[in-house]
Amino acid sequence: MIKNTKEIKAHADIEKICSDLGINLKKGTTGNELRAVCPFEEHSKSDSKNDLPFSINLKTSMWKCHACNSDDREGDI
Repeated sequence: MIKNTKEIKAHADIEKICSDLGINLKKGTTGNELRAVCPFEEHSKSDSKNDLPFSINLKTSMWKCHACNSDDREGDI
């Protein structure tokens, strides 16, 4: 039985989840990172010189939008 959100994240296929949500991921600078445009409507309006400000770490399933500084401490995808 799953006891907490960390355990759920450990078993989740983050790439499939993002694909199902319509988030178009690109490989990041490391093999463990994926990048995308921020998927949150209010966040995607943020001014950013970075074309793909949203990043996901595949090892930890943690995410951060570098344009609006939102991250998974505010809630999960």
